[in-house]
This record gives sequence, structure tokens and C-alpha cells, in this order.
Amino acid sequence: MDAGMAAVLGALAGSVGTMGAAFAAGRAQRAGAEIAARAEHRKNRRDPRQAAYKELIDAALALAEWEYYDDEPNQDAELEPYLLRIQKAYVDVALAGPARVAKPADKLYYESALYKVTVRERAKANFETPHRWVTDVNEKIFQHLADFMSAAQSALDDDGSRRRFRR
Repeated sequence: MDAGMAAVLGALAGSVGTMGAAFAAGRAQRAGAEIAARAEHRKNRRDPRQAAYKELIDAALALAEWEYYDDEPNQDAELEPYLLRIQKAYVDVALAGPARVAKPADKLYYESALYKVTVRERAKANFETPHRWVTDVNEKIFQHLADFMSAAQSALDDDGSRRRFRR
């Protein structure tokens, strides 16, 4: 092999190496930009989600702290503002998502509605039904609230820096 051929092969190897390095650097830069864009998107969605989650938690705690008395027949009307607050907060959470948070919120909302039905049925039955029913529903609300809080914390901790799917 003469010097001319060696120079051409050396230049060709250098070109291919440079092109390969540029391609790899471009892919790495693109992946970094995608991660940054996902993180920014998650950050922009995080604040409204956090506010919606907090409102549902506060509404559920307010309902759980509501005083139920056996001797007051018109408690259904007193209960209504608490349930409307939960309903509004639930809708906000369902819209804010994600689905893994909306499912525990569904259960929490359902138990809140059941609370109203339980109080109403006790009033219709002249409080002959066990007070334990109200306590049981309240305990379920706390359990679903704990599940919701765990899912909400997990969703808020996700900053989007990890890819879910490999290409």
C-alpha cells in the first residue's frame, strides 16, 4: 500500500468516525431535550394537580370531622355543603388526572356519597339502624383517603425524567 492509499483510507476512517460521533451526540442531545421537555410539562401540570389533590383531601377531612348526632333529624341539610365540596374537588381531580390517582378518588367520592345515604336512611328509620353504619362509612372514607394520598404523592413525585417506553 502506498502513501496515497493510506492517506485516503485514513481520511475515510476519520470521516466515518466523526460522522458516527456526531450521530451519537445528536441522539444523546435529542434524548436530553425530550427529558427536559417532559420534565417541564410535568412541572406545569404539577401545580394545578397539587391544588386539586389538596382540595379533595381537605374536603374529605372536613367531612370526616363533621359531627354526627343521633338526636338531630335534619342533618342531611347540614351534610350537603361537605358533599358538594367533595364533589367539586373530585371533578377537579378527575380532570387533572392521571388515571392512577383518579381511581382512588373515585372510591373516596363513592364512600362520601354513601355517607349521605347512610345518614338519610338512619333518619328515615328513626335512628333504629346501628350508629356503627356511620362509623364504618367514616372508616372507609379514611382508608380511601389514605390510598388517594399515596397515589397523589406518587403522581406528584414523578418529574418525567424517566422514559416509560424504550424506542
